[in-house]
Amino acid sequence: MKKLLLVFCCISHFFAKAQFIILQPPRTTTFTSNEKYFSFSPFALLEPQIAIGAGFGNHFSTRSEYFVELSYLGKNPIYNYLVAFHGARVIFQYRYHLLKQWRPLINRGLLYRAKRKKIDPFIGSEFRLRGYNFTDEHTIVNPATNDTVNNYVYRANATIFAGAFIWGATYNVGKKGNWKIELTGGIGARIKMVSLRNMPAGYEMFKIFKTDLGAPEIFDATGLPYFPCAIRLRYIIH
Repeated sequence: MKKLLLVFCCISHFFAKAQFIILQPPRTTTFTSNEKYFSFSPFALLEPQIAIGAGFGNHFSTRSEYFVELSYLGKNPIYNYLVAFHGARVIFQYRYHLLKQWRPLINRGLLYRAKRKKIDPFIGSEFRLRGYNFTDEHTIVNPATNDTVNNYVYRANATIFAGAFIWGATYNVGKKGNWKIELTGGIGARIKMVSLRNMPAGYEMFKIFKTDLGAPEIFDATGLPYFPCAIRLRYIIH
């Protein structure tokens, strides 16, 4: 009798499992269309080194996306600390989109699930290249003769390489879905190389020893931690 009950329970479980699988909606494993877009960062106009440019991105598979941004760098009239400043910046990012169909531990209802579909989180990596030339005034000294020249107008070139791990998300704006807001942040490191062009022989920049963690002078060649962040507005063109 016990053996018959065991066989009956196994058969019942088999049919129940088969019925559950049949009732499940079919899963789509192919990526049918990609999403191309242009983007613009309005807050880049408020940076100390103003950035004017645009970006292009392509969400070319279920998880993968690449993003490229090219900007012109100029002197921001709000910050009057440089005589002249001109340059360019290139940003390249690879983004890996996280699973959208995750389930919360607590079911919050249809409204919460509808809001969740509007958010598209991702992680990725970023590489930045920035090159610029600038003119500024600074005190220079000659250690051999103890000669000091105040307000010396010097010219220089600078190149910055930076890489970072990033994370972010996009949020749909409007009902048509052509506009999105993108938020990104990250952590990484950068290397800055500076070449002074018209420094007199035997002279060097006068530097004040800093005891705080303030930003280095623009003529300093340094390696520093890097914390990229941006708010972009994107327009879908696919």
